[in-house]
Amino acid sequence: MKRFIAFIRKEFYHIVRDRRTAAILFGMPILQLLLFGYAIRNEVSEVKTGILDMSHDTVTEALTDKLFSSGTFIFAGTLQSEKDIAPAFAAGRMNEVVVFEPDFAGRLQKDGVAQMQALTDGSDPNVSRIVTGYTQAVVHNYLAEQADGSARQVGVEAVPLMMFNPSLKSVYLFVPGLMAMILMLVSTLMTSISITRE
Repeated sequence: MKRFIAFIRKEFYHIVRDRRTAAILFGMPILQLLLFGYAIRNEVSEVKTGILDMSHDTVTEALTDKLFSSGTFIFAGTLQSEKDIAPAFAAGRMNEVVVFEPDFAGRLQKDGVAQMQALTDGSDPNVSRIVTGYTQAVVHNYLAEQADGSARQVGVEAVPLMMFNPSLKSVYLFVPGLMAMILMLVSTLMTSISITRE
C-alpha cells in the first residue's frame, strides 16, 4: 500500500511540474465537453418552410400564422403550384412545404375533415420525422383551440409526461455519455504518457 501511495504521489508531482501534462489532464476534457456538448444536437429548429395555399381562406391563414409563430418554422416563401415543390427542395431553399387543398375551410366546416399535406426533405429521415411531428402538433393544437368543448366526445386521452429532460434538449442527452467517453480517452492518454516518460 505504501508503494502504491508513493507511486501516486510521484505521478502527481510529475503532473504538477509538467504543464503540458496538466493541460492534457484538465484542459482537454473541459474543452472537448464544451465543444462536443453544444455541437452535437438532435433537436430541429429554424425549419425553412414554404406554403402552397390553394384555398386562401381565413382557416389556412390562421394555420399558417400558428405554424410560424411556434418558433420552430421559418417562412421561406409561397409556392404557386405543385410543380414548384421539387425545384425548391432541390435548390435547398426549403426543408418543408405545407400544402392546403382547395376550399379548405369549406370542407372543414361541411365534412369536418380537410386535407393538409406536409412534404419534407427525406435526405435525413430522422429530421424529416421530427419536422412532420412538429407540424402535426401545431395543427392539433390549433384544432383543439378552435373546437367547441360541448361538441367534443368524451374519451380517454393519453398525455405523455417527460420525467427527464422535458424540454427535449439534446445537450442533456449527450453530455453524460460524452463525459464518460472523454474520461476514458484522457485515462488512456495519461497512461501512455506515463509509460513513455518512464
